Amino acid sequence: MNSLKIFVVEDDMDFAEGLAETLEIEGHEVEIANSGEEAIARFQEKDFDLTFMDVKLPGKNGVESFLEIRSLKPEARVMMMTGYSLQHLLDEAMDGGALGVLKKPFDINVIIDLASSLGKGSRVLLVEDDADYGSLVKEMLEKNGHWVKHCVNGSDAIEKCRGGGIDVVFLDLRLNGITGLDVFKEIRAVDENLPVVVITAFADEEFKAIAEMKSMALTDIISKPVHPDKLLDCIKNLR
Repeated sequence: MNSLKIFVVEDDMDFAEGLAETLEIEGHEVEIANSGEEAIARFQEKDFDLTFMDVKLPGKNGVESFLEIRSLKPEARVMMMTGYSLQHLLDEAMDGGALGVLKKPFDINVIIDLASSLGKGSRVLLVEDDADYGSLVKEMLEKNGHWVKHCVNGSDAIEKCRGGGIDVVFLDLRLNGITGLDVFKEIRAVDENLPVVVITAFADEEFKAIAEMKSMALTDIISKPVHPDKLLDCIKNLR
């Protein structure tokens, strides 16, 4: 397992120290901050592989602090933690690119597994409007150690890319509403170097769209139905 630099932002010192001790036993290097202001200052000085941040903090709350951190370090990987029902804040954090939300109290093994997964995996954005198929692909990638965000429409995918923190996009070419081509153009406007792999069962019919995407640095094309090993090999080759 890779050792990570992990940051815990939590004003409950007993909880923070207990979490840090558990992660250190697993071989990770852990730092603690007790406020959002302290966390922002620390991010200005160094990088972390993974951050666990409480939503309820003195001064700036966790979501405000997270959004400021992401403006400083768009690649920052932050998991929010909360024991409260603060849906409007949690929605804001997720829209801003948070990895997810852990509801307190949670099993400490969830933290250990997450750190282990992110230590060896890639951050994948899967854009697939077939919810059942997307869920199967997401589960397969996660079982192989990758972090996966699944979007069923192009607008959500564009917002996730704007939030940063994505290593590769798997993009279905035919989506409801905004087309895969338009999603690709928006992604390229945000990040011209982000790897984007098209997944399609209609390559012959969509040759014009694919040709235009190739002219804008399309990474690869994979034909449906996709064998899981094909996706894993694609991620491996991008590293």
